[in-house]
Amino acid sequence: MIAGTHHMLVTILAAIVVILGLTGTLMAQERILISSEWGEVTAELADNDAARSLLRMLPVTIQMRDHLRQEKTGNLPSPLKEVARQTHFSKGTLGLWTSDHFVIYYRDGQVPQPGIIILGKRPPNLVFVALGTLTSSYVVERLARGWSYVGGQNGIPSLPRLTAGSFELTEGPLFYYLALVLLALVYLGLRVLTRSQFGLVLAGIRQQENRMAFFGYKTQNYKGFVFCLAGLIAGVSGGLYAFHEGYVGPGQLGPVLSTQVVLYALFGGTGTLIGPIVGTGLVDLFSFYLSQIWETGWPIMLGLLLLVIVIFRPTGLIGFLVSDRERVGSFGRPTKATRAPEARHEPA
Repeated sequence: MIAGTHHMLVTILAAIVVILGLTGTLMAQERILISSEWGEVTAELADNDAARSLLRMLPVTIQMRDHLRQEKTGNLPSPLKEVARQTHFSKGTLGLWTSDHFVIYYRDGQVPQPGIIILGKRPPNLVFVALGTLTSSYVVERLARGWSYVGGQNGIPSLPRLTAGSFELTEGPLFYYLALVLLALVYLGLRVLTRSQFGLVLAGIRQQENRMAFFGYKTQNYKGFVFCLAGLIAGVSGGLYAFHEGYVGPGQLGPVLSTQVVLYALFGGTGTLIGPIVGTGLVDLFSFYLSQIWETGWPIMLGLLLLVIVIFRPTGLIGFLVSDRERVGSFGRPTKATRAPEARHEPA
């Protein structure tokens, strides 16, 4: 929420959603819409009696005021049920000071005992996650540059070789074959995952997240799992890179390398597994040849090429070969060739 010193009117509208967890069990989770003069935000209610009491009270209009430059407070028409309290809160938390004293926090913080009743929380959006990861990478880079334990500005040189038992893997064809095998295994594993029911849910979240939540899927859990899986794959590739180069520096922790990975994916084409692979190969190939043509200005030429593709072909290079439906996925829908023949009655 946006901080302010004047009163505001907040209208909360109910939008009930049944959420299906990753384990397959049903869990009641409701979403509410909070409207004010600054716009609308969605929040997920907690699974407790107080939140369910609030849900039965909706829709409701609350006159709220700013307090301590960290929260908006107001009184509900009637008290809610008393449940367990906690002292810590984060940005976007909905809570109760007393049984009818409603509060929305727009900063992280802590309150004294006995604490507040947690009614819900605003889920993070894509922009928040993207900016958060880039900001975190910048912070880690700055910390690494000033931390002598990891070499500071000089990084960690002369890393030990990658070994498998007593066998040592050095730079050369064998190391590249190892990277190729790992790439193939990751690709096949992700292809199986995306062609499963789990992948169908991910495709639905990408197209219409609110509708998937209405169907009963807990979209935050699915996105969190994919985010962690992407981090795992990035960690494996980063480990191989460190062993191959024999050096790790603070520049490899910053946002520059992370941004390059995003550009590779956009250049090749998002929405497919083969697109980022094609994009990475072509960008490296173009970089090699452009550096021979224009030794000092080749990054400008490469940047212009990436800019043209991203602006005029948002689906990337793979979009010239793959239709939008194929990018979303058919997920086993029978084609005309495999569709069962219609039953017909013919006279004897």
